[in-house]
Amino acid sequence: MKTKALLLLMSLLFLKEKSNAQLGMGKVEDIKKLQTMTLVVVLRKENPSTVKSLSKKPNELKNYRLNIEKYNKEFKLAMDSFWFYKQELKYVELPYDRWDRNAKKELEKELNSKEKDYAYIMQTASNYSFGTYDMEFYHRDVTGLKLSDLVVGFGDKSVPVGGTKLPFVDPSEADFIYGIQQIKTYFDFRLTKAEKSRKEAKAEYLQNAVKLKEKTLLVDKALLQNGLTEKEIKTVYPYLFKITDRAEIDQAIINRDDKYAYVQVVAIGASTAGRRSHGEAMHGGISVTKSSLTFFQYVIDAKDGSMLGYAGGGVKLAGFSGGDHEIKKKHFEDYSKLVKDSENK
Repeated sequence: MKTKALLLLMSLLFLKEKSNAQLGMGKVEDIKKLQTMTLVVVLRKENPSTVKSLSKKPNELKNYRLNIEKYNKEFKLAMDSFWFYKQELKYVELPYDRWDRNAKKELEKELNSKEKDYAYIMQTASNYSFGTYDMEFYHRDVTGLKLSDLVVGFGDKSVPVGGTKLPFVDPSEADFIYGIQQIKTYFDFRLTKAEKSRKEAKAEYLQNAVKLKEKTLLVDKALLQNGLTEKEIKTVYPYLFKITDRAEIDQAIINRDDKYAYVQVVAIGASTAGRRSHGEAMHGGISVTKSSLTFFQYVIDAKDGSMLGYAGGGVKLAGFSGGDHEIKKKHFEDYSKLVKDSENK
């Protein structure tokens, strides 16, 4: 099966943070149960303390509210079009970014019931708070460095059924789609109860890479190593590629465009030894830099979210030479080598 290797690799996404260590360990019975339940999609809601703190900063308050409006709209668009189980979706707005006692109580209040027979999907923050607007978020313009997950769980359990890392803490519709697709792939894998050795998984995974030969690889110019030129890339990567902006990549994902693949860079963990700023210490965040984060790079098929290539964590795995925040010449060499290796299988 073409996606099984992806799932074995996906489990690595949850090894870098103790709090998320079990995100990739959903039980088969829980996944089956999930399909029969109402799924509460947790959207954002204004945090009263944030509104109060921005009361004398009208422009920031306006942006804060616009960001919430945009977030809710794009999360809903992604769920309506890409959620993969036929179940009722119920949209509820909460001023929280973690599944804790307060969030649970507020959600039950919104549902007008204390019944626990529901499931939820929400974005959770690893090192930031929705209620602290001026913190250094890992924005889509790559100006900050923070971590977040998209998780699925049950109302009566604290540990999620499954989830995946998101590339940005303020995700677009396309970022939510990416997250949904990775959760689907993981659930599909768990339901097959298949067990494969690393060698077998790598062999299957290599078969997917040959698709790159027929696709245009979209590369976000904001993530490309500074100074790396198209001419240099062509010396090591003989297939079609395009250096572009995130908007074009987003459209390829939303349109499920079979002509394209794209490079996705995801931060999956951070050193907790970083020094905390005053604001971050108050909200439990940690001060991180690019050097203290672990990044994984994926080559993703825009058609269905399947993985065509992989690099991560500074460890050579499946033909790739380690994960970096920047997309470098060595990564294009790896992509090319992986295609050639898959042709020889």
